[in-house]
Amino acid sequence: MSVYTINRKTGRSWMIDFEYIDPVTQQNKRYRKVAKGVKTKREAKILENELRIQLETPPPPAEEQEKDADFGAFAGHWLTTREVDWKPTARRGYEQILRVHLVPVFEGRSIRSISVEEVQQLKAKKLRRKGKKGLSPKTVNNILGVLSSLFEDAVKWRYAAFNPVRSVKKCRPDVDAEDFKFWKVEESDAFLEAIHEGRPRWYPFFLTALRTGMRLGELAALRWEDVDFERDRIRVCRSYSHGHETSPKSGRSRTLPMTQQLALALREHKLATGGGERVFLSEEGELLDHNTVKHHFWFGTRAAGVKRIRFHDLRHSFASQLVIAGASIYKVQKLLGHQDVKTTMRYAHLSPEAQEDVVALLETGSQVAARLRNVPRILKVD
Repeated sequence: MSVYTINRKTGRSWMIDFEYIDPVTQQNKRYRKVAKGVKTKREAKILENELRIQLETPPPPAEEQEKDADFGAFAGHWLTTREVDWKPTARRGYEQILRVHLVPVFEGRSIRSISVEEVQQLKAKKLRRKGKKGLSPKTVNNILGVLSSLFEDAVKWRYAAFNPVRSVKKCRPDVDAEDFKFWKVEESDAFLEAIHEGRPRWYPFFLTALRTGMRLGELAALRWEDVDFERDRIRVCRSYSHGHETSPKSGRSRTLPMTQQLALALREHKLATGGGERVFLSEEGELLDHNTVKHHFWFGTRAAGVKRIRFHDLRHSFASQLVIAGASIYKVQKLLGHQDVKTTMRYAHLSPEAQEDVVALLETGSQVAARLRNVPRILKVD
């Protein structure tokens, strides 16, 4: 019996008496108390049902306590906690952006107190630095991207209530953002000729860069086991930078065809160097770094008399020359190893001369149309 009456000195009272399972301990328990203020059986049954629901419903999970931290301290905590998810090069990039651009602005501030307005002001200041040329929109977007990633984790870890960067628009790219520097075929050939004459040991390296579009880290990590002379193929499956070997930037390997010129040059290079593990090493037999490559790259640039570009622009040159020659964006995307074709569109832009050739087609089309308009008059019979 769950509801019944008992006689007390003060009169008759309703007793509520039932068993239930404790939702926390999963043990059987008994509830037995006088129902105060209850005068009828119906009221007692209603109260019993309410009590059952209360006692058998699991308690809500305890809310994790909100935290707070100084921005600089949290930035260090964030880097340490998340670095296992990043490649070493990405980690260095994030650390540099925090150290140079973000911590000096927000250090000493509670991360929870940083507002949308302050992030908007940061964006404006970076684009328009006093007495100096502002940073490029792309660089400012990179800064905002790191700050946004930091805040996303701060929200998950309950150090912040929301991500203020989400409410700040990205910078628009410069009008000339797509005008990457690159060499035309003649400039690439002049550079290779200068390297072949002045730095012959480095000729196979730069030829590989210009004929495959491989990144510096991918070239530094290339091993002879990745070069298939039977099929004239190069397998790109690793990258090297700052003492760390990782997967390529895209996280995926790719296979690239070799031209006959490149295959011959690499065969000769293997014979000349003895064919150790690595395809390309410095004169001292060490793994390549940016400064070593840059030294020889600038020598070839000066000797050839071509415009000065960065080493990474050889990758732009590879893509641009292919597109200008008529290669499809899809095929160039596969060669470059881009996951998103939009990235390839940024790399594989057309030269001004190539654009002029395309526009010239309109004039040719107009002339054809004019001749066709004259045909009826020529054939008209009176």
